[in-house]
Amino acid sequence: MQKKIFILIVLFVNSCVLLGQHQYKILFLNSSKIKIGNKWCQPGDIFIDNQPICWTKERQAMKVQNTETYTQKILVANKEMLKEHKSLSELFTTSKKLATRTGTILTLGQLRSVLGTDIMLLDEVNYSTGIRVDEMHYFFISFLYGQETIYKKLPIKTGRFILDRTIFSIDGQSIVPFSTQINIYYQNGRNRELVIEDCFLDVVPINL
Repeated sequence: MQKKIFILIVLFVNSCVLLGQHQYKILFLNSSKIKIGNKWCQPGDIFIDNQPICWTKERQAMKVQNTETYTQKILVANKEMLKEHKSLSELFTTSKKLATRTGTILTLGQLRSVLGTDIMLLDEVNYSTGIRVDEMHYFFISFLYGQETIYKKLPIKTGRFILDRTIFSIDGQSIVPFSTQINIYYQNGRNRELVIEDCFLDVVPINL
């Protein structure tokens, strides 16, 4: 009887400890592994957001997904993060640049709010949308490459559009991805609407 009571107490304490915490799955790393808490993690591993993240170098990057809400976020290490080893929950409360997808975007106004003024591009950024996307209704971007303005239609899948490194190609030839200012447009049949102007696309190196 005492053993059963002890087990129940342990389970209760554990549930209290986990209360208010969230689990995240690592989707992508631009390094082979990363230490979170007392464990070395790699893509596919799951961790709790109160565990300290031990970054090893600047621009080390990780893409994670909340296992309950499926919200994806990107984290990129800077000098401060190398010193302090903050947890995911602490980083989310101090940075506005981590969100890569927040629910379903229903209007262009919501899209402007989600995009903000900068986007971190690691492997790809997915935007779930209720905005119509098909062959006549789609998103595209423009950016400068040297003196030439490049226009790129963004790939679409069911219910979402994608911003990835395939935008860095000209006449079928790949170019080295680089950080740059972009404009994002929505083509609505014959009409074109500027969604956001001079958004900074921060391309994070995949191989450190």
